[in-house]
Amino acid sequence: MILFQLFFGAIAGILGIALATPVLAVIIVMVKIVYIQDILNDSIQVKGLEAEASS
Repeated sequence: MILFQLFFGAIAGILGIALATPVLAVIIVMVKIVYIQDILNDSIQVKGLEAEASS
């Protein structure tokens, strides 16, 4: 994560440092979703969705 902040900081300055962590979090989530759904052919269980659907 620190390397990603340094990279974004070098490219976009202080704004890059501020946005590096949220952008990295989005990238990590997207990679996990694509890996689980497409590579493993498994469904994603969303926490709290079952409780919401049953009430």
